[in-house]
Amino acid sequence: MKKKKNIKILILLVSTLAWVSLLSACGNLADTEQKTEEGYNSRECPVYQVEDMDSLKLGSAEFNISNYFIRNEYQYQNHYYIDSDNNLWGYGDNTYGQLGNGQQYIPQNDYDNGFEMTPYKIAENVVHVDFGGYFMIFLTDKGELYGAGANLNGVMGIDVSGSEEYVANPAVTVVSEPVCLMQDVKYARAGIRGITALKKDGSVWWWGEIRTTSAKNIKDTVGVRYAEPEKMLEDAIYVTCGNFCAAAIKEDGTLWTWGNNTFGSCGFDSGDKDFIEKPVKVLEDVKMVWMDEVRFDSIENRLSYGMISPYECNYAYVTFAEKKDGSLVACGYEVEGEGSKSWSYMLYGDILRTPDQMNGGVEFEPVTVVYSDIFQPVAFCEKDRKPQLKFKDLKYGMPAEEVQEFLSNLEINYKIVDGISDEEKVYEIVTEDQYFRFCFDDKLKLNAFYYGAYGTRNGKIMIGMTRAEVENVFNSPFLEEFSNDNEIYSTSFYQDDSIYEIGYLDGIVYYVKESMIDESKLKNQKDENIQSNTEKTDSTQSDSIEK
Repeated sequence: MKKKKNIKILILLVSTLAWVSLLSACGNLADTEQKTEEGYNSRECPVYQVEDMDSLKLGSAEFNISNYFIRNEYQYQNHYYIDSDNNLWGYGDNTYGQLGNGQQYIPQNDYDNGFEMTPYKIAENVVHVDFGGYFMIFLTDKGELYGAGANLNGVMGIDVSGSEEYVANPAVTVVSEPVCLMQDVKYARAGIRGITALKKDGSVWWWGEIRTTSAKNIKDTVGVRYAEPEKMLEDAIYVTCGNFCAAAIKEDGTLWTWGNNTFGSCGFDSGDKDFIEKPVKVLEDVKMVWMDEVRFDSIENRLSYGMISPYECNYAYVTFAEKKDGSLVACGYEVEGEGSKSWSYMLYGDILRTPDQMNGGVEFEPVTVVYSDIFQPVAFCEKDRKPQLKFKDLKYGMPAEEVQEFLSNLEINYKIVDGISDEEKVYEIVTEDQYFRFCFDDKLKLNAFYYGAYGTRNGKIMIGMTRAEVENVFNSPFLEEFSNDNEIYSTSFYQDDSIYEIGYLDGIVYYVKESMIDESKLKNQKDENIQSNTEKTDSTQSDSIEK
């Protein structure tokens, strides 16, 4: 079996991502003064960011399930997409066999690297795909629901006979080729450990389990466990699920939820009970519901070895809904409004806050969190897809104070890094999301920009581009290049309006540093190149004479 290349990069494993998502919402509430969808919200409401406003079809009176099929899914370390001929393709991590190519990329199978970056054709006649982190599911035009990936407690149909080895090691039992999970399916969604399916007869089914590392009762961290599909409701027109809850909309417009309700994510007052095992009615006159993320298709279409998409707007433990009158509401973690609550948690984000359960006897205070188990009015706004373009007016040589003022006027949060690194003084301004760095010389004058996401401020180079695409932009090959021993990482330098240092990971751009052109350095570099070429010529001529 062919060995994959050994790649050592700073990525978050799916298990790590799952753990992090349990701690807090990844997305940020947008400024309430941002432009929002007119007619569906109020500036006085909390504003949540979404990837693509148009795809949500807000305000549309027509309900058609095909409008909510997912054809482009980017999650964690995988990218799945359905082409115009309805062929399903996938690439990225294959640690759990989730690419459905018959292989599991783990060391025991002679794979040093879990990634497959060449798109693999998984199936034909596919209309919908979803991915939760450990497994993927897809729906065919005949209503057949297939899946591939980690079996966990039985989501892929394999009996685990009461074993819980999969909890610590999801890769222990996998299905590496697509297996049919259910027939006559109209729609389905995947959470991190469970599946919700809507059959053509209107029945709703759930299987898997919900695990959380935040709970009001420290022993109550697993719920809604079914190793086989369990019928939950009838007469439904839509279903969805997040990592901690599931939901269904019935024909009469009522919204029903179940799952983890530690932070009120189900929109129901369950007191000190962490899980709602059976669906409860929580809202009326509902048109659509989302959990954790307000989206269908991902707008990201490039995967860079599992880097989290900068376009992602994830709000863990939050449930959103659009009502038939066009109003938007939300409940759950850190949702505030009339009737919101607070609770002091002893178990919060994998940290047991009781002294006898902490190594060294360190005593931790309970953590107090605000949440709402009542749906509160909210608003949506589309996340800026090209925030780097805001920096085009920054000029080399600007004092650090002016750059700080520039960012403050744009309401961009940042921090200052001031110290010594590799025996050199470093002064940088780093944006809160750490996507952008502004570098300064010893006189605190701006001399370089670093882009870890999106792309350059002139809009020419984007993270995720291939080397060929970059060199087509510059219309020339690199000036100079360095690479490590296995040639997976490489750094190339190009000259355009600035000097561009571009980091490639297996031929894909993963960072860009834009620096001011230093004419003296260029002259010295040219002189060094001339000297080097002269020495090589002299050496060649000397060897020829000796021969």
